[in-house]
Amino acid sequence: MSNLFRRALTHANHFTGQDNSNRKTGKLNADSRSADMGNANVGNVHPVNVSLGSTGTAMAGSDSFPIPKFWEPNYWEPSVQLALCDYCRPGDIVYDVGANAGALSMIMSRHVGPRGIVCAFEASPRIIDKTHYNLVQSGGVNVYLYFCAVYHTSRQVVTLYPGRHLNDSIYNNYGTEGGAKFEVQTLALDDFVAASGLTPKLIKMDIEGAEYDALKGAANIVSKGKPILILELFPPDMRCHELLVAAGYIAIDLANYRRINSADDFDAEVNVANILFVHQDNASDDPYVNAGTPVEVVNLPSSLFVTQPNGDLALATQIELPPGRYVCKANFTANGQENEIFAGIDSDRGRILRYHAYTQRIACNHRDWVFSLPVTSTITPYIQFIRGEDASFCWHGATIYRFAAFDNGTSAVVH
Repeated sequence: MSNLFRRALTHANHFTGQDNSNRKTGKLNADSRSADMGNANVGNVHPVNVSLGSTGTAMAGSDSFPIPKFWEPNYWEPSVQLALCDYCRPGDIVYDVGANAGALSMIMSRHVGPRGIVCAFEASPRIIDKTHYNLVQSGGVNVYLYFCAVYHTSRQVVTLYPGRHLNDSIYNNYGTEGGAKFEVQTLALDDFVAASGLTPKLIKMDIEGAEYDALKGAANIVSKGKPILILELFPPDMRCHELLVAAGYIAIDLANYRRINSADDFDAEVNVANILFVHQDNASDDPYVNAGTPVEVVNLPSSLFVTQPNGDLALATQIELPPGRYVCKANFTANGQENEIFAGIDSDRGRILRYHAYTQRIACNHRDWVFSLPVTSTITPYIQFIRGEDASFCWHGATIYRFAAFDNGTSAVVH
């Protein structure tokens, strides 16, 4: 192992307050972490430099983007979250590339358990303290956080541009905020595996358009390890899809479990999608790959919904569904951008699923709502206006379908 990566991996233990004794006891050691952050420059991979007070509490700002506690409902990326819960198993090694605030890293941490390892990578200097704070607060003692840009080549420097909603990217898609930009050092995942020996079973990757660059730096992982991959893609850019299909992978849209063979398989208005890639060698008994055509359970015309004066809507009477995996196809149009809504599924057991964005974005990219019911429940699709309104919003109803391929699946006993 090179000195560069040996030192990086050693310092990574301090990212979530871990050392060998902490790993055994499962305790976080905030005071030792504070002392150890003095040596900030570790080759080309830097430890996170978060100032801590004497009580181990992060300084102001790092807690400004909190995530739910692990026992609380978590609505972060619903379709991705459901797949992570299905695939992450005790003892697994998994990667979260583009960890952002750490919400999905925390879910992965709970599912791989004390014998598993989550390697989380975050490149943004204005996000990393929030990632660190949230993972420490969530008790993620099996999460190792790395401050670098995952890329096709290690030891380079790239420019990172701030996005509008903490979605920073090496590509200046949104224009810079006040001319701000950051210089960030890079890491190729193949180099990381060669140095660490931590070969992933699963890689979740959401790095704002740099996924193709990162995949080129993970060629050995893809060809030899054949991990499950969950990528954010931006149709009609299909470079990641083409690369992985050529390597023997099958692509599934996590929004509706539709197979994606080309850009034509997306609805015309879709411009961002979370895609699952499963290697054909592992696909024979995979329920996502073999989901097939879902069976229609119930059609819910708009006349069955009650709409409030502010635009909120839900079924007048909730419908009962047995346990299973479902997709609700919401049928509505909207052009509004100066508003915020919640959209998803409510039940007698509480809120099951929630998307949060402006109406046009949800109408274009999030009208298919996949959800899972562990027990018989009564449910309703809903729209809830949080801020503003949309005169163009038009609700036509919804149809719910069931995927029988998931009937024999096993869920985690503890997470």
